[in-house]
Amino acid sequence: MRAHVLAGAALSLVLAGPALAWKPKTHVYLAEEAMRDALDGKVTLGVVDPQTGEPAGALGAFEVDPKALAALKGGAKQFRAGVLGPDAYPDILTGQQIIHPDESAPGGVGASGSDAWLNWIHRKGFVESDDAKVNAFALGYLTHAAGDVFAHTYVNHYAGGEFTLDPAMNAVKHLTLEGYIGERTPRTVNAFSTRIASGRPCDRRKQDDLPDDGTPCGIRYENVHLPVTSQDTSIAGVEEFIWREMIDARPGSELATRLYRGEATGRSVPWIFSQLRTRVQARVEAYEARRATLSGLERAAFEAASGPGAAYDRAWVEDIDRGLKAWPAVSHEVAKSLVFADAGADLDRAETAMGLYVRDHMLSMAGAPDGVVQVSAAVIETVSKLMPEVFVGVLEEILRAPLNAAVEGATGQTLDKWSDYLSRPHAHFDDVMGQGGGGHGGAQAHTVNLADFNREQLKIDDAGYGNSALRWETERFAPAFNTLQMTKLLLLSDQGRRDLEKALAGRGAAVALGSDNLMLGWVRSMDAGNQWQALPSKQPGASPLPTLAQAGGAAWRRLFMRQLGEAPMDQEPEPQTPEEPQQPEPSPPQEPQAPPPQQPAPPQRPEPPPPRPDPTGAFKRLGAWSVRIDRVERPADDRLVHVYLTLRNDSSRRLLQTQDISVVHRDSLGISVENSQSLKPQSGRPELFGAPQPVALPGRELRAKFVFDRNGVTTGITVREGVEHSAEFGF
Repeated sequence: MRAHVLAGAALSLVLAGPALAWKPKTHVYLAEEAMRDALDGKVTLGVVDPQTGEPAGALGAFEVDPKALAALKGGAKQFRAGVLGPDAYPDILTGQQIIHPDESAPGGVGASGSDAWLNWIHRKGFVESDDAKVNAFALGYLTHAAGDVFAHTYVNHYAGGEFTLDPAMNAVKHLTLEGYIGERTPRTVNAFSTRIASGRPCDRRKQDDLPDDGTPCGIRYENVHLPVTSQDTSIAGVEEFIWREMIDARPGSELATRLYRGEATGRSVPWIFSQLRTRVQARVEAYEARRATLSGLERAAFEAASGPGAAYDRAWVEDIDRGLKAWPAVSHEVAKSLVFADAGADLDRAETAMGLYVRDHMLSMAGAPDGVVQVSAAVIETVSKLMPEVFVGVLEEILRAPLNAAVEGATGQTLDKWSDYLSRPHAHFDDVMGQGGGGHGGAQAHTVNLADFNREQLKIDDAGYGNSALRWETERFAPAFNTLQMTKLLLLSDQGRRDLEKALAGRGAAVALGSDNLMLGWVRSMDAGNQWQALPSKQPGASPLPTLAQAGGAAWRRLFMRQLGEAPMDQEPEPQTPEEPQQPEPSPPQEPQAPPPQQPAPPQRPEPPPPRPDPTGAFKRLGAWSVRIDRVERPADDRLVHVYLTLRNDSSRRLLQTQDISVVHRDSLGISVENSQSLKPQSGRPELFGAPQPVALPGRELRAKFVFDRNGVTTGITVREGVEHSAEFGF
């Protein structure tokens, strides 16, 4: 499992996790430099010597998309917020564990994983929106991805691959190296100058109350370049967009069907409460459907008995909606507390923001009556009747300690355990980066000491951290140079791309750039390295090459510096075994058969007949898992239906957790209700330096219970794994 370093610190600018290869501080600095260059309507792109991989002057100035330029000028604060990307929005846990990895399904264009989100945000926030602030936020989000593409390639080289807690040394190396690069990041200067006036007027009547200090009269104006602070970052005007397009995962929406996917959905606040809202709304609709079938005294009796509960449920749905709409502001406040605090991450302020959200919203969202201000067994009991057990446990943790629950859920550790690595990475550099270990999945970790890293990589004259004022320069630090280049490229207009084609052709690198944003269509994982190489990814299907890397990569080599961790572009990637190969559907028990006759090619089996509803008792194949309905109970002491099932790992690999397992219950009244949950071998999360995580080995079985409101008699049950695999059971 990929547990991410996101943290209160990770939420922060001080974090370094898989998604935080650049700390937010570094992301913001490079984005500000790109914005500064773009404000005159053009960006200057550098050219790289393809033989040396080093900068060789300027390629030319190229037109910025007028809509992008208007967005930067009218929404600079929102652009900076977008640059924090999935490290902040919709929240750090969702961003780190759902948006960063290759989990989400493509939407007809582009690639899976991170690109599915980038395409969605660009389409909804830039192409289909005319709001400059929303446009700016969307461009900032793509800018974050531009940084991660190169930063992760670089950091993964030293750490031994993508961020992971197993082996633990990999996580510690990520934290230390990313943190140290952040310590050496240049000061971020606001791209917009502040003009101040000084001096005194020459009109004597206006000088009466002014002391004569001997300086010549006259007003002098000076442009002062100020640092970027928390006041220069805002989601004002973007909150609705973040809620609607990144949080509100209602049934049938693209968020619910293809974007919120993977093991971590069970710990995501937007997903948990979107699922809870669906279940509560289903009870309201079931009440209305039943009420519509009644009349007269029978209807009046039903309303008297069930009406108050339905009214409570309607209010509950409204509480969830209000709370989810307030979630972007909380995420923004936490990000500001951790990214822009003058004295380092302000965890107290972040914890206060989360605590207020729990008090003002989350308790009501969880079903507590208005006015309740503390977690109670009654709240958890109420939710447990509607939500899967794994959700209930997570929700209880969030209600009690929201910030720490977010950090521990994403990293496997509490804030305290990460604090020293986050606050003083330079002090740990030699001890951590100088020792072996950290490699996984065939990747090798590379050792380095602080003196060599400063001299050879950052190009600064400091044998340690004796002169903390020294900073790396973008033109001499390859992953930073490449990030800045890609950020400028994603801002180009159609005309800018045509002019770039001509400039590259003049350098012997002919390429057709098309009309799409150059950041879209190829980043399947913001955590993985070498995304421009079309390497195999977690999900099946070929990884697409970015336009600039096609035709042998000549254009790419003239725009981007050669950097550590980069695979040679002229070398075909070695084929890799898919992470989870499809297994043939198991056959039912049958009489032993003689071995097939030896022949060159056995005849192909006929296509199996379409599945038809079966009674309980037999396993039916989904995707990685097979499912069996064990029993369906209708206890006399409640008005619920309890569906008990068993899932068996029929893949060839160890699985930490299922995808969303959805159970659809149909009854004789025609009412169909769906519940979902993710299952894992046992409760709890791994300790970084402790026992290994619990996993389901091939053949291992997990058992679960799904609960539905009782209406008519059960007539059928559908079980789904994700959105692609399902099995039918009839009754």
